[in-house]
Amino acid sequence: MSKIEDLLERDSIRQVLTAYANALDSFQPERLLTEVFSENAELDYSAAGGIEGNPVELVNWLGEAMSKFDTWQHLLGNFVIEVDGATAKSRTECFNPLHSSTATVLVGCCYHDELSKAGEIWRINRRRLSVSWMKEWS
Repeated sequence: MSKIEDLLERDSIRQVLTAYANALDSFQPERLLTEVFSENAELDYSAAGGIEGNPVELVNWLGEAMSKFDTWQHLLGNFVIEVDGATAKSRTECFNPLHSSTATVLVGCCYHDELSKAGEIWRINRRRLSVSWMKEWS
């Protein structure tokens, strides 16, 4: 793979990773099913008190978890992406402030992903969330 092809693949993957944040931050978690995850993706959000399951189960859990807050923002950075043909691994840091009328919670976390490409489309097949730190700020 040429340098240019590698950069284009990394950019396509970065777009999938940011589509996740945009779907949640625009209050549209159902978009995760069509824009981010493969149908049979294995997802582990247990580090944040969440589920281990498939994309539909994650969307249901996120809807419930998000209902406890009025607003939030997923700020992604420090993308590390390793492409190997039609598969890739990535590690993405996230700062996620969540706010409600009773509390503000600040979360530093990391998404550990395995992706695959079908045709020209990258999707996440496996995701593990790790929480680096969490602080309630009132």
